[in-house]
Amino acid sequence: MGTGSERILIDTGDGSANYVKLVKEVLAREKASIEHILISHGHWDHVGGIPRLRQAFPDVQIWKHLKHSKELDPCSLPYEEILENGTIVSVEGATLRAVLTPGHCSDHVCFILEEEASIFTGDCVLGNGTAVFDDLHQYVGSLRILLREFESSPAEQERRLYPGHGIMIHDGAQRIQEYIYHRQTRENQIVGCLEDSPMKVSDIVDKVYAEKKLNWILLRAAKNNVAQHLLKLKKEAKVKQQETIWSLIKTKSE
Repeated sequence: MGTGSERILIDTGDGSANYVKLVKEVLAREKASIEHILISHGHWDHVGGIPRLRQAFPDVQIWKHLKHSKELDPCSLPYEEILENGTIVSVEGATLRAVLTPGHCSDHVCFILEEEASIFTGDCVLGNGTAVFDDLHQYVGSLRILLREFESSPAEQERRLYPGHGIMIHDGAQRIQEYIYHRQTRENQIVGCLEDSPMKVSDIVDKVYAEKKLNWILLRAAKNNVAQHLLKLKKEAKVKQQETIWSLIKTKSE
């Protein structure tokens, strides 16, 4: 990222030697070096390349939003710089602003490319399919934060998404809206189940996914998704849990 002799790299891959070799070849061709590495989150496929890149670029500054104050990188070294909401890192031709976007995991950060109002989304929004999440309540909130970033940007700017996995997305706002709609549709289905009667997670899965033939891997994912939706609704005081049974919280008007 950038146009001058100093560049910014977002994430480091999983440590593949071929990846680092390719990065070095591109930089040699551009007559540039890496000044900053910005980490979107701490999953291995995003931080695993840090040891090789530290070896190749010993003066590089690595930025991350920490899970806790004593978090270390895969080299057991402290991160040089800490990302917080609004942190700006810039080189010639590229200005990146950090936006905290927890949900996929607690330390997730996206980066706004100010020159074109596009967003590097890490694993918050993917190029293909939908993302997984540790906390759906936070995740949906983060999607809405990204959507507001586009809504506040000048209309003539690009508004692309550059995901950590998959293809670039030209209409970033539409993709984010699709993600939000997908989650809201699933939530409506779950609430609809509980309107009939209190249920276990497995009962809700059987009803919501009745038309799908799920193998055991997809069934496990479906149960996790339903459970995450229920936890979100619980945080919003819309459902309650008694042991393994979930039910709607009725309002006074009902």
